[in-house]
Formats: sequence, structure tokens, C-alpha cells
Amino acid sequence: AKATNYLLSLRCNDGGFRLADDGSACVSDPDATSFAVQALAAAGGHGADVTKAVNFLATKQNADGGVAGGTGTTTPNANSTGLAAVAFTLGGQGARAVKAQSFVASLQYGCSFPAAVRGAIAYDRTTFAAMKSAGASGKLAGNETRATSQGLYAFTRAPLVSLTKGGATTTPAISCSSEPTSSPSTSTSTTSAPKPTTTSSSNSTST
Repeated sequence: AKATNYLLSLRCNDGGFRLADDGSACVSDPDATSFAVQALAAAGGHGADVTKAVNFLATKQNADGGVAGGTGTTTPNANSTGLAAVAFTLGGQGARAVKAQSFVASLQYGCSFPAAVRGAIAYDRTTFAAMKSAGASGKLAGNETRATSQGLYAFTRAPLVSLTKGGATTTPAISCSSEPTSSPSTSTSTTSAPKPTTTSSSNSTST
């Protein structure tokens, strides 16, 4: 109860949540808001607060489904969008969650990319375009680690409290019909992208 009360003290007038009480003006952070929604939904009894927070996140979603983050991450990105997809689901805004999933899927390196990077999710469209331009010499930039981990939430849409350890002991291979014979095309289509695997519980949404 004390943790919940403190969390609610970080809520700004627009319904979103600030990252920390640092004495400055209250400015909502989309990522912090998405995590706050998970916590309030798990605590129960805060439906109105969840709705206000999710409505704030809705103002941060672009037409293509991407969600921008806070200071320094104001470009729509896989991290913020993956987290927001869970919040949209918990807040009853499933259509927005689907749009978020579509955005994240468009950032996943599929079968037209070098085998070493397939399955990873780019941080944003700039990172994705750079990998595409690199062709066969493309290498992971490093920010794909968090982008892939948090981007996966867009596919499972399951909150952290419902995640369980997966039963698989090995990573399934990505199935591609053939190795790329040329540089990746300029299309953003994800029809050839490998289907992500999850370790979420039974209430997660299948892709």
C-alpha cells in the first residue's frame, strides 16, 4: 500500500507518471507510465488511474503505432512501444496495442538480413535503415539488446507479473527458405521476418 501511494504521488496532471520526484516540474515519462500501469493493475482497485495513464500514452502514439519515450528518447522506438503495448492491453485499448505490435514488427530484422542479426529488433527506424544499408556487413549496434527485450512485450502484451520461466531449454532456429543473395531491399515489409518466441504465461497474445 505504501509503494502504491508513493507511485500515485508521481502522477502528473496529464495522467502520466514522472520518472522520479527530483523537485522539478512534473513531466510525464511514457516508459515510467507504462510500468506504473502494470503496477497499479497488479495492485488492483485503481481502474480510473490506469485509464488516465493509458489515455496519456495514447497521446504519444503515432499513426504508425510507434510510441515515443521521455527526455532523450523522443523518437518513436521499440523500447517505449513494447512497454506501451502492455499498458494499452491492460487499459482495454487493444486496437492501440495491435498498432504498437505492428510498429515493433516493422523493426525486426528478418530473413533478408545477415543470419547473425536475424530476429533482433532495431531501436528505431534510423537504426533499422542503417542495418539495411550495411547489407551483408551489417552488425548489431548494441542497442538492439534492450530494444529486442522490451520490444518483445508488443508481441506477448503480458505484464511482468504474469511472466514465467519458459519450458524450452534451447533457442529455436529461425527458419528462412534461403540465404540472402543480395543486399536487403528497401521495403519495410515484415512478411519474411522470423516469428518471435516468448516465455510468457498463458494469458499472452499469440502473434
